[in-house]
Amino acid sequence: MKVVILNSVISESTSTGRLIREISEYLIENGEDVTVFYSQTKGINNIPAYAKKFGHGFENKIHAFLSRLTGKQGYYSYLGTKALIRNIKKEKPDIVHLHNLHSNDVCLPMLFKFLKKEDIGVVINLHDCWYYTGRCYHYKNVNCEQWKTGCSRCPPGCRSNPYWFFSQTKKLSKDKRSFFSIKKIRIVGVSKWIESEAKKSFILQTKEIVSIYNWIDLNVFSPNKKGEFREKHGLNDKRIVLGVCSKWVKDKGLDDLLLLSKHLSDDIQLVLVGSVDDKIQEEYKDKILFLPPIYDKNLLAQTYADADVYVNLSKEESFGLTNAEALASGTPIIVYNSTAGPELVGDGCGYVARIDDIDDVLFGINELIKANRELLRVSCSNFARENFDKNKNIKKYLELYKGLSQGD
Repeated sequence: MKVVILNSVISESTSTGRLIREISEYLIENGEDVTVFYSQTKGINNIPAYAKKFGHGFENKIHAFLSRLTGKQGYYSYLGTKALIRNIKKEKPDIVHLHNLHSNDVCLPMLFKFLKKEDIGVVINLHDCWYYTGRCYHYKNVNCEQWKTGCSRCPPGCRSNPYWFFSQTKKLSKDKRSFFSIKKIRIVGVSKWIESEAKKSFILQTKEIVSIYNWIDLNVFSPNKKGEFREKHGLNDKRIVLGVCSKWVKDKGLDDLLLLSKHLSDDIQLVLVGSVDDKIQEEYKDKILFLPPIYDKNLLAQTYADADVYVNLSKEESFGLTNAEALASGTPIIVYNSTAGPELVGDGCGYVARIDDIDDVLFGINELIKANRELLRVSCSNFARENFDKNKNIKKYLELYKGLSQGD
């Protein structure tokens, strides 16, 4: 079986880039043929033999400009998309697997017209909400529900590609519905929450949608990875509340974490791993231990395992990879009662706090700190092994491919 995978990025420092590499390596190990097409080169340390770049940087910049000017995101990059289609034809795939394609690098009408004409089996991953809305990645923070009946105009504050004059949201919504009128198509949500949301949408409500959790390497993220984090940072007499993010911004819960730091008792240290604005670091240096992003997976696993509680106060999570990593490392998590967060809190694995309620977050932290740490460690790691095992979850994709290619 030949599988072609499309994603804008392939860098291992990105969540989708890492997932795609791991899917590809699993397929190859199991005797399947795979080619990955990607457009962005930033952050790539090594390019695997199965990966091929598509698109042109200058054309993509023009695409980004026209997207802002006209509001029609995903309608340009004609030359790059023509070349991409030619290369896909050469591969003669049984399956084309689409991941994130909202980086101004693909002409969607051209791509989907080709996929319909060739009658290729198509799998689409919902890493965020973009495929089933007019233009936004997430809508929870603005409580928008237009996507259920057909988007018209995004409300202020909606997370989407920027535009200057015309939103074109209504057209984008209608066009996407027509794009997905492919006979052999399966939609995969990375959580039960996003699967449920997509089934209610104007764009995807008639499609077959399933959920397959993202995964982590359980040989790396493990309760046995406890290291020297506490001693290195002088925290042997502290309880550690940890947060991890590549770049801390409001959408990732930064404002609430800053507020939380002002209410923690002296025996609790809040540690934030990831890039943070220098002014914020200076203002909160007495309350929070700021650490740069940790790219070494083993060191990151040790950091999770040494923490007492992992806290994720983002209100818009399609899955929440750091939640899964913390659980696999034996550390309980605290999330808001929003989007996919609650379903990752297994029985005895953490606490679901009310949205925007810092007092409830504090209550959860104190309850988890008082709980039996070893029992929590076992519960968390067992839940992660049951739900986020890499080989088990990637195998579900292979089974999906085979069923789709055989017309099931």
